[in-house]
Amino acid sequence: MHPQKDWANLSASQPGRRRAASVPPLFGAFLLLVVGAASLEAQTSFNLGEIVINPVGLAADPAPPPAPYETPVPFQVINMDEVIDTYPAYGYYSLARPNVPAGSERGLVMCFTGGSGTTWWNRSAGQTLLVDLTQWLRDQGFAIVQVRWAATWHHAKRNDPALPGVARLACQPATIIRYIHDNIYPQFDRGTNGPGEAGFCLTGNSGGSSQVSYALSHYGLDSIVDVLIPTGGPPHSDMARSILAPMTGPGSEYWQDDGTMNNFDLGFGIFNNGPALNRDTSPLWKARWDAASVGTGGSDYVHPATRIDFILGENDSRANGGTGMIPVFEGYYNRLKDASPTSPFITTPVIVPGTGHNVLTTEAGVEAFKTAVMRPSPSAVVTLSNLTLSGDVFQFDVNGPENLNYTVQVSTGLADWTSLHNQYGPFTFMHSVPGVPSQFYRVLWAR
Repeated sequence: MHPQKDWANLSASQPGRRRAASVPPLFGAFLLLVVGAASLEAQTSFNLGEIVINPVGLAADPAPPPAPYETPVPFQVINMDEVIDTYPAYGYYSLARPNVPAGSERGLVMCFTGGSGTTWWNRSAGQTLLVDLTQWLRDQGFAIVQVRWAATWHHAKRNDPALPGVARLACQPATIIRYIHDNIYPQFDRGTNGPGEAGFCLTGNSGGSSQVSYALSHYGLDSIVDVLIPTGGPPHSDMARSILAPMTGPGSEYWQDDGTMNNFDLGFGIFNNGPALNRDTSPLWKARWDAASVGTGGSDYVHPATRIDFILGENDSRANGGTGMIPVFEGYYNRLKDASPTSPFITTPVIVPGTGHNVLTTEAGVEAFKTAVMRPSPSAVVTLSNLTLSGDVFQFDVNGPENLNYTVQVSTGLADWTSLHNQYGPFTFMHSVPGVPSQFYRVLWAR
C-alpha cells in the first residue's frame, strides 16, 4: 500500500477525495466504473497553514472586481512554517457563480495572477478578453474564484538569508487553494467528472503558474486537483538552470533577466545584491535553488488522475523577444513526464501562435485555454477477467493502469453497496460466498 498524504495543519480537516458516479450493469452480473486514482509521493509534502476569514488588520478591498464577481472576502494565512510565519500573509478572494440552473454546475476554476499576484485576474493584461472568458466559463457551468494578495506573495518580508526560499512562501497559495476546495467548491461539485476532467481546476499565468504548480509539487494537493493549467510558466521551474545560464551561446535560451534574478533573491530574504543577481556558481546556492524550484525540489510528481496542460505563447522565447518561458517551463514539464506512465494525463504543451508571455491576451490563447478546461476525461480502460467460482469462493482479476487505487463493492439488489476491498491495481480479488444465490459486484476508483 502506498503512503497516504499528511494533512496536518489544514484549515478544514477532511482530505479531498473524489466520488464515484452511479453506473449501469455490465454483463448482467458485474458493474464496473473506474474514474480516478490515488496519488503517490516519494517524500513528505510541506504542511499547509490555516485560513482566517475577515482578519483583524485587513480592510475591505479598495478596488473590487465588477459583477458578476461577489464582494471580495479578506483572509489571512496563519500557522505557516515558523521561519516565514513572522508577517501577515493577507489576501482576498472573489467568487463568480455559474450561469446555469442549479444542479447542472460543472465545477470551479481558481485563478491566480502573475508578477506580485496583487492584481485581480480579470484585471490583468487582456482585460477585455478575460471579461468574455469569465462569462463563457459561467455559461459552461463553472464557478470562478480569483485570488489576489495584499503584498507580493513570493517575496520574504524580512532581510534574512537563512530563509528557505520561495517554495515555503508558496504555502500561501497552497493553503487558500485547499480552503476554497473544502469550503466553496462542494456547492458546485456534482461528482460526475472522470480522471483528468474539471472538476476542480487551477490556473495562473507566469508567477501565477508558479503559485498553482507549487501546490502540487511541494504541497501534495494533486489529490484534490482535477486539472492544472499553467500558462506562461512556471518561471520557478528550475531556478538554478536560469540563474547559471549564459547570456549568449549554448544554453542561453534558459537565461532570465536581472529583474527575475532579484525576485529569486527576495524569495530567500536577500534584499540587495544577492547570489542570483550575481549568478553565484557555488554548490551551496545551487542546492538551495534546486530545493526551492517547482521542477527540482518537490516531493510529488506522480499524478495518476490529475491532468496538467501547459500553454505558452509562441513569442515567449528569448529568440522571439519574450521572457524565455520557452523553454524555461520544461524544468517542471520534463520532471512530470519522467513520472510517466504513472502520470498518464500530462498532455503535450500547447504553443499558441502569435502570442507572447501573457497567454490570455490573444483570442488564440483564450481558445487554447477553453479547450484545456473542457477537455473530456481520457479513457482509463479497466477490465474484469478470469471470473471463477470454486466452492464457496468467487474471484476475478482487476486489470487496468498501474498505480490506480480501486475499491471493490458488492450489492444484492443494485441499490445499496458495501465496500469489500481497497487496493492499488492490478490485483486478484477473492470473496467467500457460502450459500449466496446471486449478487452484484462493481469496481470504483478511489482517491
